Amino acid sequence: MKTMIISQPKAGTYLCANLLKEFGLTQLPMHFNEWRYHLYIDGYPKGKKIDKPFVEAIDRIKDNQFAVTHIPAKPDLYNALIDFKKIVVLRPLEERLESHKRWRSIGAGRKFWAYESEWNLHNGKHHWKNKKGCFVVEFKDLKEYNIEKIDQMQRYLFGRIHYDSKACLTAAMDKDSLTKFTKK
Repeated sequence: MKTMIISQPKAGTYLCANLLKEFGLTQLPMHFNEWRYHLYIDGYPKGKKIDKPFVEAIDRIKDNQFAVTHIPAKPDLYNALIDFKKIVVLRPLEERLESHKRWRSIGAGRKFWAYESEWNLHNGKHHWKNKKGCFVVEFKDLKEYNIEKIDQMQRYLFGRIHYDSKACLTAAMDKDSLTKFTKK
């Protein structure tokens, strides 16, 4: 099973990544966009940019591995992920803007609207949350310990519950991540 986290910018991408690691999946140190990917060498946001279209670059992802992206729900990108498990992470715009403001205050990342434009491109009626074969989780499901939703995620990924969802989510919340800057 190959998995891709497809998230809105600042929606909890790396919190979800921490959870997938608790489920035993291996995260590739990569962040994909439509025309290139970033290979993390010494952490985020430092890293090497490699120009390679998404539909070709995702061949680097192997069984029991996952990576992250903010790609729009264009038909060609969706079709490229047809054999992948797709976790879509969503969060209300106001909360994402606040998170981005805090993140930028420490000198990280590019401007929010650059990410937001990338996400919104083709995400109207073709939004990832409406695509067949995608599992949608909201940031609040993670932060508010919606264990039923985390159990559903495990069933989507593995066909059954393999791990204690509460213990995995607690461990994921406690871990550092590439863009985490405060613990709440």
